[in-house]
Amino acid sequence: MRYIKRNDRTAAAPKWTLHILLILVGVVVLLLAESVQSQQANRRKPTPRHKCPLPIEELDSLVDLLSNIEQEPQPDQPEEDYEEESSEAVDTESQTPQLDPHCARELKKLRDAVNHLQRSYYDLKQSPSTLDERLYRYRERSYTQQKQKLTAQLDELSKQINSQDRSQLLQLRRKINEVEKQLNETVSKLAQQRQTNKDNFIRLVASNIGTNRIVSAIANFNQLLTYSIDPYGEIVQKVFATGNVQAKTTAMLQFLQKVDFQHRPVLGYDALVDELIALSALNGPNAIELLKHIQCIILARDGDQQAEALALLKKFKSNAH
Repeated sequence: MRYIKRNDRTAAAPKWTLHILLILVGVVVLLLAESVQSQQANRRKPTPRHKCPLPIEELDSLVDLLSNIEQEPQPDQPEEDYEEESSEAVDTESQTPQLDPHCARELKKLRDAVNHLQRSYYDLKQSPSTLDERLYRYRERSYTQQKQKLTAQLDELSKQINSQDRSQLLQLRRKINEVEKQLNETVSKLAQQRQTNKDNFIRLVASNIGTNRIVSAIANFNQLLTYSIDPYGEIVQKVFATGNVQAKTTAMLQFLQKVDFQHRPVLGYDALVDELIALSALNGPNAIELLKHIQCIILARDGDQQAEALALLKKFKSNAH
């Protein structure tokens, strides 16, 4: 019996060891889990936003720059790599050497945004009245984009300005809004003048076509293209506003036949077909002549115009009677 009891105690010992080992493993697992959760929580914590001052000297410098925005800009400077960190403060053209690199860089971005707006505005303002429509639209888009970039940079800076400098920031924002309003008025006048020129030439071309002065119509049409990429629809509407439909159709066909192929006459034929469909006049000898013109464009095999002419031919066949 004693031998059996001694063996029972010997067998029980490994069980206690196993229990202790399991407890230790559980403790280690809990500690590891807490460590992982702590690291995840730390990663989720937002990084404190860098706070920057807006020194009065820098404010005055920016306000002066904005006040002179109507003047001819200085030659463009090479673009700076704003992302490159530096241990030295960035030169912001102001007497504020105490600015740390990050804050100096943000102010430099704002200054550059003002300079770029000045350049895009000057290019648009100096555009001659005879500037090609595509180039004018390009400059107009550039001006709009630079305004948006300036606003975005100001908004970004406003998130980083010290609370005690909010009044300076508000003053700067008011100045930017004032300047943009001033520039927008000038740009609006430019657009209105171009629209007036466009309307005048459309009336001239339509009048020339209506009176069968095709040579004059082509000359004025070439000038009209300075202000409009696709004026055909408006020309057709004015031509057909009054008078005999068949006579006007004949005149329009004569005009479109003389239009330089690079000016995409297929758009004019498309506008003419739409007008004749609306007037229930896509028939008779003029319709046959119009069909021949469309087929000529298809045979010219001019890329996009050929594709558009094929679509127009389908429309013609569906509506001719």
